[in-house]
Amino acid sequence: MKKLYFLIFLSLILFGLAVVIVSRVHHSTEKSIAQKEEQWNKEKLELQDELTEISAKIEELKTQKTELDNPELDPQTLITRLQKMKDWSEFFGNKSPSGELPIRQALDQVREAFFVFQGLQDQGKKSLNAVEEYLKAGHNITLYRYVDPVDPNNPVLFQLKRAKQMENVPETSRLGMIYVLGKIGTPEALKLLCQVMQGSSDLKEIMNAGSMLIAADKGAFSKAVLDVCKAHFPNLRREEQDDLLTYIRNISEESYKEMITALALYDENGKISLDNLRKKIEALGEDFIPEVYAAFNRPETAIEEKAAILEPSLKFVGSNEQVRSMFSGLINGMNEEEKDVVGSMFVMMFLDDKEQNKEQRQQYLDFLGQWAPREGDQSLFAGAVGLTRKTLAQMIERGDQFSIEEFQKEALTSGFMPNLVKKQMDFFQKHPEWKASSILF
Repeated sequence: MKKLYFLIFLSLILFGLAVVIVSRVHHSTEKSIAQKEEQWNKEKLELQDELTEISAKIEELKTQKTELDNPELDPQTLITRLQKMKDWSEFFGNKSPSGELPIRQALDQVREAFFVFQGLQDQGKKSLNAVEEYLKAGHNITLYRYVDPVDPNNPVLFQLKRAKQMENVPETSRLGMIYVLGKIGTPEALKLLCQVMQGSSDLKEIMNAGSMLIAADKGAFSKAVLDVCKAHFPNLRREEQDDLLTYIRNISEESYKEMITALALYDENGKISLDNLRKKIEALGEDFIPEVYAAFNRPETAIEEKAAILEPSLKFVGSNEQVRSMFSGLINGMNEEEKDVVGSMFVMMFLDDKEQNKEQRQQYLDFLGQWAPREGDQSLFAGAVGLTRKTLAQMIERGDQFSIEEFQKEALTSGFMPNLVKKQMDFFQKHPEWKASSILF
């Protein structure tokens, strides 16, 4: 029995020793692994630093190699190539010189311009001094244009339009430089681009430079872009003003409304600007109706001018008392001939509102009730009111199931539409003042 106890005791001692040995081995192994992991991480960081240093040296060597092996990519050399190009502007004016445009030479030059602009862009900040000097020198050439004002179908111009597919090649060399600065995109390049925009009087340059600045940092540059646009706006032609207003609206709806609000409704002679009136109604909506109402009711406003003033506001006739008053005043102020032609056209415009809902259609229907045809009235105006009210009632009843083809079919088969077209032709021939003064016709 004593031997059994002794063996058990001896086993316990041996087990304890084994646990101690295993624990020490395990601890030693963990310590060794941690030391090796620390060493590996250290070596990894050293390798990463070496790789970064090697990459930087490679980039430096690549730059040096480009400068040595490709001297034609030097920014000043590229600028010189651009300065030697031919200006094609004389071939795109209303009075083109005799002889045909040498299309092959023109296309080759477009490709050359692409090479120059891309080269300057690839050189990055190294190009900035050369680009700045070029822009300050005032040099600019027309490389090509998209539209021939004399003959839009000119096959030569068709070939040049295809050149537009060559990405990044603008119409003029200055626009090319603007593009280069925007693509380089460093703070220095953007600062120079902003200066170019602020010093330019060319709308294309201003809008292209502004677009690139806004794309790069709208918060930093939107005020500068808008200030330049506002400063140039009064000196632009009407078409250019329209383009610039659209451009401004894409940047800031608030600035757009400020510009529209500031537009003069009358010229220096007191004549209303129908174009500005339209812009104001479109931008300011029903808030502008009181000014429209005042213009409509000026004593010197002729009946045909009243029609032009009222037309842009017709979408508010269902809800706005002043618009309804103007509409009634217009119709009631016409003679029978004017009412048959112009009045009929105004009445039928209630059917052109594609966004009207059921409630609005009912408002139109009720409003037209004051001119509901009396029995025996065969006038064209009575026919227009009757047909329009009938159509509005069908629209209300059928909703989305209403087919405009039914209206068109009835207007034709009843003889109303052919009769109206004939009277329109006779009326505007006899009364050109209506056609000249109204934006409707």
